[in-house]
Amino acid sequence: MSSDSNIRLADMTVGKFGLICSMGNHCNCGADLRKMGLREGLEIEVLSEKNPMMLRFDNTKLAICKEMVRDVFVLDLKTKNASVSDNGSFVGKLKNTARTIFGA
Repeated sequence: MSSDSNIRLADMTVGKFGLICSMGNHCNCGADLRKMGLREGLEIEVLSEKNPMMLRFDNTKLAICKEMVRDVFVLDLKTKNASVSDNGSFVGKLKNTARTIFGA
């Protein structure tokens, strides 16, 4: 499920960064996505929004069918600077999201 601040990975556009918050199990793809390196808490960048999408994460590029990531929801980080910003309000929101996801 998504919250108001989360969007589908499949709906992200080129140049956007996101933090994976949840991975649904559409067509039993969850295990396959994890084998490819996608996981909750991972920061990703969208390099291409066409089908297949091109993602970058952990020094890896991955081309993946949008249908496989239909149930993957991310916190939209807007830009790389926002993702590493030490701005208290952003960091607080990120920490709260992580607590919600991981129950920490």
